[in-house]
Amino acid sequence: MTLFLISETLTTGGAEWFSLRLADALMQKGHTVYFFVMRADIVNERIVQKFPHIKIIMLPRWWIKLLANADRVIKKISGRNRLVELANVRLITHYGKKVNPDVLHGHLIEADLVAVRVAQKISCTTVTTVHGDYNIALQQQKRIPEITFLMNRLNHVAVISDLQQQLLSKWFPKQVNKISKVYNGYPYKEAMYGAPDNNTFTFGMIARGIPDKGWEPLITAFKRLQAPQARLLIYGESDYLLQLKAVNDDDRIRFMGFTNEPLRAIAQLHVGMLPSYEDSLPTSVIEYLALQKPVIATNVGEIKNMLHIESRDQYAGTVLDFVNKEALIDPLYEAMYQMMTDTSYYLQAKANCHDAFAKFSMDTCIESYENLYRNEAK
Repeated sequence: MTLFLISETLTTGGAEWFSLRLADALMQKGHTVYFFVMRADIVNERIVQKFPHIKIIMLPRWWIKLLANADRVIKKISGRNRLVELANVRLITHYGKKVNPDVLHGHLIEADLVAVRVAQKISCTTVTTVHGDYNIALQQQKRIPEITFLMNRLNHVAVISDLQQQLLSKWFPKQVNKISKVYNGYPYKEAMYGAPDNNTFTFGMIARGIPDKGWEPLITAFKRLQAPQARLLIYGESDYLLQLKAVNDDDRIRFMGFTNEPLRAIAQLHVGMLPSYEDSLPTSVIEYLALQKPVIATNVGEIKNMLHIESRDQYAGTVLDFVNKEALIDPLYEAMYQMMTDTSYYLQAKANCHDAFAKFSMDTCIESYENLYRNEAK
């Protein structure tokens, strides 16, 4: 099949990483894949370098920056970024008329808006993977007309959590038949990435450098651990994290910055952390499970199901209820203390990681999308 994958940006978010991994896996299966990025001015080259064989198609950066600046003025009037959208519709339509794609697959709302407008011009099937932005917008009562337009026009909507499926089904009951749950796949193959230092007990977190990932309660809870052998490694980059680093007074906490080798970083951990306030299907949790690192995370989005072993009703870690960030500190401390001191609990959670990760097989994910593409493209 000939497939167009469309992403708004290429930053360190889970949606962007997954869209590239999906393109890579589809190409390995023999499909022809064109990968479009709408915002050439918001591209992390360190991520692109991880996928050198994927040709990234986008308009010149200077042109997009000019259009984006103009859009800031237009948005105050219309509420939409119209120029960037229209320019990308023209670009993708140009390619579409030459190669006649079977499916346009968007990732995130802006990309989906482009996909359905291109499909109007070249008569093509449209699919989206919902990564969380639809839910956030609906919960905040924002972008309702645009999402309604998309739900009416998209041929299929793949969600990655039960919460997404429930919310979209509630808002759009007439579109229930076009909504299905497909877990993001992760192309992990057994490999040696090193091991943690057994003279320490290392907690770690890899996530976007935004407050809602729970960095502050994590750091506060960790500091309560009166254990000189404890370590906390923080992987991420942003001005916010630099501010946290500047006021850090605990030499057991290390701010490691950005990594485009997450598995090598995770290999150095004993426990993976994600006390997020809101999430969908976080890639970092999948990566923790892949390397058999027990997880301490909040019960938001799909995380509880991600860690659950249904066949024996056990978990690959500890799931914490989230009320607010202040109320999260004590449970985080208690969960970390238990991981450090209760060896049998730690080893059982570690043993459960293998079965929990099986849900995220890339082969299973690709098979689901291939079936979805074929069914919708008929």
